[in-house]
Amino acid sequence: MSGLQVSVVGLIVAVAAFWATFWQGTLLRRQIAQNAKINSAHFYQNITVRWLEFDKFLVERADLWPYFHADLPVPDDSKTCAELACMSVMMANMAEMCVTSEDVLGEYAGDWDSYFAYVYEHSPYFQTFWMQYGSMWSARVNQSFVRNPPNFGDQALKEIFLRPAALKADNAGR
Repeated sequence: MSGLQVSVVGLIVAVAAFWATFWQGTLLRRQIAQNAKINSAHFYQNITVRWLEFDKFLVERADLWPYFHADLPVPDDSKTCAELACMSVMMANMAEMCVTSEDVLGEYAGDWDSYFAYVYEHSPYFQTFWMQYGSMWSARVNQSFVRNPPNFGDQALKEIFLRPAALKADNAGR
């Protein structure tokens, strides 16, 4: 075999190797893109599971629902107030989970802000809770809740937390 023939065969093998490598790179890029979509969908499913757990809690404690969705004023008894405080922390943590996942979810990101703003607007208890403790969460979580913040003074806020009947009386006059 002459040197020219060896060179031609070598060139053909090199070109074939190049195209095989190029094709493998293309397949790898497609596989990575598909894997990213699958991971996003799985991540979204995990958030959905958290929402289902949250909804299950609300079903089990249906008596708390009106305090977050129906403008029911702050109750007088301390046990219900403690339950509402725990529920408020759960609500804030749900909002934090949702807003921090928006970058990862991309097109799967939901319209959670509308729900959280609704809760804030229709829950006198949560409004006072958030004014007192909202600084413990990020500004982005705050944006999910607060669109038109109520104008409570510091003294009114203290009275609401120290004497829940104060808010109840105020809401009765509306």
